[in-house]
Amino acid sequence: METTRSIDDIDDRDLAKRFAAQLAIDLQDDSCPPEDQSLGRPLHRWHDKITAWHRTRVTNGLTEATNNLIERIK
Repeated sequence: METTRSIDDIDDRDLAKRFAAQLAIDLQDDSCPPEDQSLGRPLHRWHDKITAWHRTRVTNGLTEATNNLIERIK
């Protein structure tokens, strides 16, 4: 979903946290398709970790890629 990716485009940390929290609430609304509702629940649980990038500007992408490669080789 494009909207969830736009969280990373927000420069202000507090705005990003509020946006992610509100998006999680909106996605869990009964008017949303079940697929979107299922995205809203983890977004709600993980929104602090998702928006942590705005504080540190560091990701664990390299570690995840390395772990994925190791698992594929196994």
